[in-house]
Amino acid sequence: SRSWDSAVPLRRAVTALKQRLRKEFLCPKNRVRYIGLELLSTIHWVICKEHATTPEEVVRRTYDWNDRKRQFTERQIALAVDRLARMGWIGSSSN
Repeated sequence: SRSWDSAVPLRRAVTALKQRLRKEFLCPKNRVRYIGLELLSTIHWVICKEHATTPEEVVRRTYDWNDRKRQFTERQIALAVDRLARMGWIGSSSN
């Protein structure tokens, strides 16, 4: 059916994203716990979707998200920004 045909590109994109996540985060030399994935995904969202551009703004928007995000230290947030930039998931101008 037509709706199935239009879903194929989306399914391919989801599959590609899953493979990328497995490669980046789940291979033995890059093991990251759930908390690390939460931190990286939060920082990625704050920079890409909420357009935080300075380190202070990244920290503020992360902490404003909810109380749970306050468990991350400013140093951990900075390291996450650096990691995402090195992986090419955000622009290096974001740090």
